[in-house]
Amino acid sequence: YQRRVHGRLNNVLFAILKIVGDDTDSKERRQSLGHMQFMGELFLRNMIPVEFIYYVLALFIQDIKEESADCNLESLCILLHCIGPALDETPPLHPIIEETYLALDFVTHSHSVARLRCLVQDLVDRRQSGWMHRRTGG
Repeated sequence: YQRRVHGRLNNVLFAILKIVGDDTDSKERRQSLGHMQFMGELFLRNMIPVEFIYYVLALFIQDIKEESADCNLESLCILLHCIGPALDETPPLHPIIEETYLALDFVTHSHSVARLRCLVQDLVDRRQSGWMHRRTGG
C-alpha cells in the first residue's frame, strides 16, 4: 500500500514541478504552487511520510546545483515555509535539511532574479529567528 501511495505522490510531484518549470501562464503556476502548499499541509497531518519529503528536498537540491532552479525555487520556498518548523523539530535533524538550507544560502548570494533572492532570504531569516514571522512576531 505504501509503495503505491509513494508512487502516486511521486507522479503528482513531477507533474507539479513540470508545470511550475514550464513557461506557463500565471493561473497554472498559482495552481501548481498551491499544490506544493497542499503537499506541505498533508505532511503536517502525517499523511505524507517524512522520507518522501526528504526525497523531494533532494530533487530541489539537485536543481539548485544544476542552476536550473529558477521556477522550482519558488516551489521549494513555499514548501519550506509550510513544513520548515516541523522539519526542524523532528529529531534527529536529517542531513538533507541542512544541505537544503546551505543550497538556499548560496542562492541568496548568487541568484540574479531579485524577487526569488528575496523570497529565499526571507525563508532563511525566518529559520534563523526560530520561525517567527518578521511582522507579526509569531
